[in-house]
This record gives sequence, structure tokens and C-alpha cells, in this order.
Amino acid sequence: MNTCTRRMAAVSLLLGLTACASASQPAAESAMRPLAEPPASSGSFTGVGYAGPGIEPEAPKVVVKEVNPYAPVIIRATGNGAAPYTSALTPSQRKLLSMRAARLDAYRSIAEQVQGMKLVGNSSVANMVATSDGFRTYVDAYLRGVRMVSTNLLPDGTSEAVAEITLDQDFYKQYKNALEKTGSVMKAAQQNGVAGVECTEGNCGASRYESNFYVAH
Repeated sequence: MNTCTRRMAAVSLLLGLTACASASQPAAESAMRPLAEPPASSGSFTGVGYAGPGIEPEAPKVVVKEVNPYAPVIIRATGNGAAPYTSALTPSQRKLLSMRAARLDAYRSIAEQVQGMKLVGNSSVANMVATSDGFRTYVDAYLRGVRMVSTNLLPDGTSEAVAEITLDQDFYKQYKNALEKTGSVMKAAQQNGVAGVECTEGNCGASRYESNFYVAH
């Protein structure tokens, strides 16, 4: 009886030691195995904001557009005129003369912008002191196709006129040809008149230039 009991106790002790050994082996292996590194983070939030790589911006797209060298250009100018101060004229005549002066001043302003002006000055100095100083401006232009936008009589008796001209492809070509042939736009326009035609699609310059209104200063 004692022998059986001893054998059973020995077997139980052996089984217990085997179970402890098998249970401690995986724990030891897991302890010896190196820990996996956490995945690298692309950024982190700090106390003042986000710290990390930013978003790479997309490369800008370059769009090339063709520019029309003969694109129409509208030039607008304002002119002013005053009525002559004389009792020989009626109020209606003074009003018409004031409006006429404003229109001519508007034409002159457009001529200065389109054709430019000639500036002539003269200064005299004697004993290192300027004795006289004067200058004059000259405008020599031949305009065609100027449109009078408005002419208004102001409360103070003066008149204000607004005129404009559109420089389109026909104007550029005529200007270039005139400079190549005669060197003067006015002479070329007087020798070769422009015959107006019907307004074609996309280009009404020819029909606009058929006006017989000429201004020469």
C-alpha cells in the first residue's frame, strides 16, 4: 500500500514538474524575443501645433495663350470749350461755339495720344540768370473714324465733349503701309482713300472708316 502511494506521488510530482517546464519555456522565449518597433509616424502634435512633413504642393500648370498683336484698342479723350465773351453773339451762337470748341479740343487730345506731339522750347540765359523761357507744342495728325460720344453744356457756361476712336487691325496695317511708302500718315490717307465695305463677321473696321469726316490739325 505504501509502495503504491509512493509511486503515485512520484508520478504526480513528475507530471507537475513537466507542466511547469513546458509553461515557463514560451514565457522565456517571449521575454528573449526583441520587441517590434512601433511604426514610424509622419508627424506629431505638439503643444504649439503640428510638427512633421507638410503636403507637397502640386507643380503649377503653365498655360500659354496666344496674344493678338492687332487687338482692338479704344482711345477716349475729353475736350473742353468756353463760349466767346462778346455781346455781338446771341446765346444760341455762344452755346454752339462753346460746344464746337469742346469737340475740337477732344479731337486734339485724341491726336496727341495717337500721333503724338512736337514740342519746341527756347530758353535764354544772360549772366547766369534765365531771362526768358518758353515752349510750344504742335499737333499734326490726320484722323478718320473718330466718334463723338457726348457733348454736354456745363452749368458754368463751358462745354465738355467726349470722343473716342477704335484702333483695330485695319488701322495698324494702314499705318504701317503709310509709313513705309510716304513716311506720313496724312499724305498717304489723302492720296489713297479707304473705300468702305459691308461689315464682315468679326471685323467692322472697314465700314466704320468709310465716314467722310476728316480732322486735320
